[in-house]
Amino acid sequence: MKKLFALALTLFCLTSCSGMKEKIQKALNKATEKESAEGTEAKDDAKLCIFGSMDEKPVLWVGGKQVILSDESKNLSMEDADGTTLAALVDGNDIYALCEQDKKLILYSNNTATILDNVWTASAARIVMQNGKPAVYASVTDDNGNSTVFRYADGLKSTIVDSKVLEGFMIRNLTVLDGKLYGTANTMSQFGEAAVLVEGRITQLEPVWSDAHKVIVDGANVVVCGRRCTDPDGFSDAEEADNPSAAALWRNGKAENLEANSEAVAYAKDGNDEYVLLVSSGDYDEEQGTFGNMKCTLWKNGKQTEVITEEQYIKIPLLSVDGGKVTIVVDESTSGEQPSYNVFVWRDGKKETIYSGLKETNIIGANF
Repeated sequence: MKKLFALALTLFCLTSCSGMKEKIQKALNKATEKESAEGTEAKDDAKLCIFGSMDEKPVLWVGGKQVILSDESKNLSMEDADGTTLAALVDGNDIYALCEQDKKLILYSNNTATILDNVWTASAARIVMQNGKPAVYASVTDDNGNSTVFRYADGLKSTIVDSKVLEGFMIRNLTVLDGKLYGTANTMSQFGEAAVLVEGRITQLEPVWSDAHKVIVDGANVVVCGRRCTDPDGFSDAEEADNPSAAALWRNGKAENLEANSEAVAYAKDGNDEYVLLVSSGDYDEEQGTFGNMKCTLWKNGKQTEVITEEQYIKIPLLSVDGGKVTIVVDESTSGEQPSYNVFVWRDGKKETIYSGLKETNIIGANF
């Protein structure tokens, strides 16, 4: 179990099985059949947004250039207080960024800032344009540890997913399609178990140790990518247990195992082609208590096609495929006495550096 637990920490620091498939299918059958996989295709002339934090302050790049939004009239700025950019969106000439700063949820609309809420913390968010105006969906947690998904639009705050529904779960990723909310979550148990949020209902996907990273809506299919234990019935929480695991996709709740000892961190659909990004680690170092360098590989229709990068730590905020053209955003870092950090965009084998230096980056999202 020491190896198992260390792998989970290294890759992404963050019931019974009976009747599970039936419950999942009932929740997932509501998925609409209107659009292709959300978030996997770039709009014409769209600018790529990359966001998160750098040296614990909100950061945002638009079209490869860093953007700092501020509102002098309210003495609010992305660079004045510690925090994170939880979501961002470019709509025409307008730039929107949602930041968590000083326990406040702040929406910057160009250089006009609006304090949406006071929060203890926020775990995931999404900005979408609805009727020509930005609407914010955010999973926030109060000082009692209760999580709720709220919608902020037109000056109003409404509850989308109640804290009772999310009791015992932590939201990791949110997406909105046709006004309907989807997300991934993990249970807050000792090791965590993968779960999916579909239109206000949360369903646990696995009975034991697992991860759910991102959710993609592809027509009538809801696809979750992550990692699962390949022998759940034989799972052991003993310290020295060596539980087998594999990267996984859950399609409408049904699990499909991919490569062993890896995680599926992103998924995209382009026509009839399916793309998956897998992250795996090297050998476990008993003395250091960590794994060796990670490797990120791109798979197309079940076969590995590219090695994207190898580094001590790798995080993938975005995989986008449009007409066979692949765009990947990578946040990676080296270890040692003086770690270095790199954020880059990989486009069909070519790397465009967004940032490289000593400031610590934590990129949590990217979109067109």
